[in-house]
Amino acid sequence: MVTRLTNSRTFSILFYLVLAVYIASFSFVLVSDPDFGWHLRYGEEVMLRGKLLTKDAFSHSFSGTEPIATEWLVEVAYFLIYTKLSLLHLALISSLFTTLAFFLPLVFIRGDKILKFMIASWAVLGSANVLAVGARPQNSSLVFFSLLLLLLFEFSKKIKIIYLLPIPLLILIWANAHPAYLLGITLIFLFLLTEIFYFLIINKRRITAKKILVFTFIFGLSVAFSTIKPSGQNGINSLKDNLTLMLPLNLATKLSNYGEARLIIGEYLPPAYANVSGILFFMGLIYSVLLFIDLPLYDKNHLRNFLLLLGIIYFSTLLRRNVPVFFMLFIILSLVYSKEFLGKMEIDKMAKKFSILIPYLNLTVICIMIVVILTKIPGNFQTILKNSKSESIYCETLKYPCGAIEYIKKEKPKGNMFNTYTWGAYLVWVLRDYPVFMHGRFPDLDVLHDYQKVTSLSPEWEDILTKYQIGWMLLPRNEMLENVITMKGVWKEVYSDDRAIILFKN
Repeated sequence: MVTRLTNSRTFSILFYLVLAVYIASFSFVLVSDPDFGWHLRYGEEVMLRGKLLTKDAFSHSFSGTEPIATEWLVEVAYFLIYTKLSLLHLALISSLFTTLAFFLPLVFIRGDKILKFMIASWAVLGSANVLAVGARPQNSSLVFFSLLLLLLFEFSKKIKIIYLLPIPLLILIWANAHPAYLLGITLIFLFLLTEIFYFLIINKRRITAKKILVFTFIFGLSVAFSTIKPSGQNGINSLKDNLTLMLPLNLATKLSNYGEARLIIGEYLPPAYANVSGILFFMGLIYSVLLFIDLPLYDKNHLRNFLLLLGIIYFSTLLRRNVPVFFMLFIILSLVYSKEFLGKMEIDKMAKKFSILIPYLNLTVICIMIVVILTKIPGNFQTILKNSKSESIYCETLKYPCGAIEYIKKEKPKGNMFNTYTWGAYLVWVLRDYPVFMHGRFPDLDVLHDYQKVTSLSPEWEDILTKYQIGWMLLPRNEMLENVITMKGVWKEVYSDDRAIILFKN
């Protein structure tokens, strides 16, 4: 009876439904991206003006410089969802997109249910550190990357042009949603190159010259579509900054402000391996390479997939934010190659001896997923639902200086503000009348250097405050910093609580 149940279509539908919610339970969290406030404000400005901002209007220190505006489509969507609906809806929709990225290859590529559960768990747990940030524009890239991989793999497998047709439109949307579309362009080029190589050198019968020409046209159209963006965006500067995220740190620092920024922004650092997610990521790297042991790399698919794997490993070990991108590919390669790999290890022979237990294991897998869902989602749902239409949950949960902000709104201080880097994006959203000194989307490296000199109390810190005409400071509690700044009597404390202190210039 159990065997008949687990082999039924109804059970398969139930398995995939539970699997989708299981994956979603790891990404359904309250937003904790420190740039989230900036994204909301930028989305609002685009809606109000009907065009992209060509000059930074949110700060006084680098006012007039070109802002980083490569994610405007997602930012507009965030603003509309957050203001028209609630933070709860934004968390749900963001979680849905992230879930789709992991879920689609698990549905469309064949494999045993137990294997799919294990691979899905490996992938989401290995990506947990990134997924815990919640709603962020990068989540859209995960969906686009997953879709593009599936389309290209299906084309390579069946050589049907229909799988290529959606690609230019996908690239068009992706290019206006997140700068990782460059990875998509590279991916298309790799698949095209391998098809051309094998057509010319090895097997002309598998794919016709006509289809090679159509594929080439699709690639060119995708590149052209990636340049279609609203007026006001400097494509050259944007491309230069994005390319620095693909280069080794020592080379990136010579080319762009983004390069040196990678030294202080956590998500631009290499992955950390001393935690559960880091260990799973490292194990995933090893396993994915082992899948190609003894495979004939002269085969078009094997060679291309191995080169693709090496490229993604490079990007994901370069920046920790790219770890989920690795797991998108990991899911597909594991489903495609694990059966053959485990067969060579003779693990499948052992599994056949216990084949009678497989139906029961399938039921156990669903039970495990349900337990995880019931453990994770209700708590997260309550956290987000509570006051989800209020600004307080956003402020309180991320430990922003809520009390200090209310004081500023009441007292209306004069002069320019100096603020800490991690609060900048939130202040951009809630303190509309006060341009910030620093926020997470800074395009000016000189301002970053000046900021570091002040916060480290270098000898010229007072001159820097004078240079920017700072009239008041909003800082996190730091006894040494407070004592040094107020020592000469030039600055006085006007507000303090357990999170922040406000200093006015006498």
